[in-house]
Amino acid sequence: MDEFQSTANRIRKYFEDLEEYRGLSLDEKRDYYAASMVVFSIINESLMCSELFMAKKHFGAPSTYKEMIDALAQKGIVEQGLAGRMKVLITLRNMISHEYGEIKPKDIVGLIRKIDVAREFVSALAKKY
Repeated sequence: MDEFQSTANRIRKYFEDLEEYRGLSLDEKRDYYAASMVVFSIINESLMCSELFMAKKHFGAPSTYKEMIDALAQKGIVEQGLAGRMKVLITLRNMISHEYGEIKPKDIVGLIRKIDVAREFVSALAKKY
């Protein structure tokens, strides 16, 4: 199994783990922290799939995650709409990464509602890998 497939498998496992938190308010600290980490990991692993894809296809290395997503859309690997939705996840991921103290449970609940975009994104990459 190559690294792309291993990463995709980890994403599937994180999605399974996330099911425990769907529909919860995340008012319990333990649930909030756990759900935050799971969605953060899903997005990070999705970005890792992007990096692995770009390396395999010799597409070069953009300087930001959003530039990487744009490059994949420009090359027709993912649809523009999907790229735009993935960039929203990146923005939310950056908030978790750099402004964690400002993130509220309702923000993570909203992110959980949007996180299936990452699954769709990785699936689109896998089809062309």
